[in-house]
Amino acid sequence: MTVANNPNDHLLGGITPHANRRRFWAWRCQSRGTRVLCILTALWCLGGLDLGCSIHAQRHYLLTAYTECNPVASRVLPAGPVPLVAYKVLLLLGGTPALIMHRRRLLVEIGASFTLVVYALVTTQWALFYTLPEVREVLLQIRPAPGGPIYDLF
Repeated sequence: MTVANNPNDHLLGGITPHANRRRFWAWRCQSRGTRVLCILTALWCLGGLDLGCSIHAQRHYLLTAYTECNPVASRVLPAGPVPLVAYKVLLLLGGTPALIMHRRRLLVEIGASFTLVVYALVTTQWALFYTLPEVREVLLQIRPAPGGPIYDLF
């Protein structure tokens, strides 16, 4: 049932409040720029979740420089949570303006989608780490020998 002569119809792009909701989402997601902005929002949310899980694991001694899978973060981790927060925020903040500026390009949408899939996999790994003790034990056993190299990048 639609409302006749609704004065706000022009604000909704011709879609009335009682119309099929799938049409609204189809209309909203037709624009590549809008999809890229939605992907960026999801990336920031998953990045914040990754940061929170990293800090929590570090504070409870579940995560050390030897068990961090990210080679740059494993160098920053012993210095405390502030450099880790700075690293992870600057990592996302560094790419966001370029992605926003070129959000209407196909390659940007593909790259942002790929990054979102990677962050989703990282989030899945954190979920498994915190919920299944067997997975946590396996992940904590994957570490180099004491005194061995820790991903020397520099």
